[in-house]
Amino acid sequence: VVDWSTYGILVTDQSGRVFYANSAYLDLIGAADSTDVRPVERVFIGDPDVSEAIYRLLKAAREGRRLQEEVRVPGATSQGARWLRLHVRPLGVAKHATRMTVWVVADVTRDRERQENVFQELQHAIDYLDHAPAGFFSVDAAGDIVYLNATLADWLDHDLAQVGAGSLNLNDIVAG
Repeated sequence: VVDWSTYGILVTDQSGRVFYANSAYLDLIGAADSTDVRPVERVFIGDPDVSEAIYRLLKAAREGRRLQEEVRVPGATSQGARWLRLHVRPLGVAKHATRMTVWVVADVTRDRERQENVFQELQHAIDYLDHAPAGFFSVDAAGDIVYLNATLADWLDHDLAQVGAGSLNLNDIVAG
């Protein structure tokens, strides 16, 4: 099961010596073969943005704790950056008695790209709504205006930055 996992799986001892790495891990780190396998900290520690996350993961591994981090790893010049989700956990049930650590590395770049696309579509919808030729607003149960589009704000001569946190109420713009 572990050999054929789509996630990169690595087992190390407390000193960082590699005892096992599946083929998905070898692919993720760009290892030529099983003799080229390196522990997570030696693969990703060179990038300052990734180094902090690796440090926290290593600390958790030494303390026998589980931890998960997501990091952006810059790609080679021809490749874009990748997003990796790194998990670390002790191998065994007794936290401090365990001598082995399991690392799981998953490439989550596609998930991040999908999230970014959804966010961009949402931004376009908000931009369209803000500049629509009609005024739109949203009110919570207390009557506070939580959203006001740019068109209506302009008509009411109200600063958009001031909308929210109870600064404008429905009674302020609608009579009776």
